[in-house]
Amino acid sequence: MKNFIGILKKGASAKNSLRSLLAVLLLTCGVHNAMALGLCDYPSTFGKVTIDRQITAIQSQPVGTVLASYTYNQRALLANNCGGQYKKNSFVNSSVYPGLSDGMTFNSGIEGVGIRVTIDALPVYSGFIDKTFEGDGTSPIYLSNVKVDFIKTGNIVPGNAISGNLAYVRMVDTAGEQMVFDVNIGTVVVKQASCEITGNSAIPVPMGIAKKEDFTGKNSTLKPVNVQIPLQCYADTTVNISFDAASTLGNGIIDLTKGGAEGVGIQLKMSDKVVVFDQKTFVTKTTQEGAFNIPLTAAYIQTADTIKPGIANAVANFTVTYE
Repeated sequence: MKNFIGILKKGASAKNSLRSLLAVLLLTCGVHNAMALGLCDYPSTFGKVTIDRQITAIQSQPVGTVLASYTYNQRALLANNCGGQYKKNSFVNSSVYPGLSDGMTFNSGIEGVGIRVTIDALPVYSGFIDKTFEGDGTSPIYLSNVKVDFIKTGNIVPGNAISGNLAYVRMVDTAGEQMVFDVNIGTVVVKQASCEITGNSAIPVPMGIAKKEDFTGKNSTLKPVNVQIPLQCYADTTVNISFDAASTLGNGIIDLTKGGAEGVGIQLKMSDKVVVFDQKTFVTKTTQEGAFNIPLTAAYIQTADTIKPGIANAVANFTVTYE
């Protein structure tokens, strides 16, 4: 004790030193009080979104392709107000949806498909990155938008995503933490496209030059031209096709564009049967993976008693569907 008192007396009296010590303690307490959180008033119910999607993936798409997106653009009330400071952050439930190497893509439960979440324009990660805000005690606090992207991360094996709580928005005040918004995965199914059109989907068909004398009368046709619609299909795929075209006469006959030849049309046939427009028609069920061509032909047909020469162009749209 003698030594301790002696040291104090060298700098100041014991009384003054005690005052200095108290001042330091009060300063420390003052800093602590400034960092204390305030209190938020929360609504009785909180917002959530549940994503239900069916996604068709094309295997040839490169890794990193966004296969599908879900966007929520509504103001969701998180708190009626907060008086003083509060913390808010968003995080992915990585115990159910493990993170991948980049830190912001998560395993969906489907091989080759990952999930990314963006809330209020900021990427969401698995860990807490608390941000502190100052509330004025009167202003509501909202969430503005949520975006969930399904990303190709590798070779896709079709299947169902894990259902559950994907991400949360969390707020922390002096009373503790509160989950104020949920992003959920409901039923998300990824299917693989069973057929793809290889090359350009606009397919020109050169019909060649025909002469009036090549026809023998109304309903006579010239030599058909093969129409190549090249597909790449997987095994065990049911392929259908439907055609849409201007057709005054039906019977698979496409009207020529106006201003050209008259008394002539172009007739479409599939497997030697005339095409019925605006109707889904079964083509085949594939037995193995590989290239496949729909057996389609087009031929000039005389549609009137007399023919007026001219340009003979026609257009037909087709839709290939598969199961």
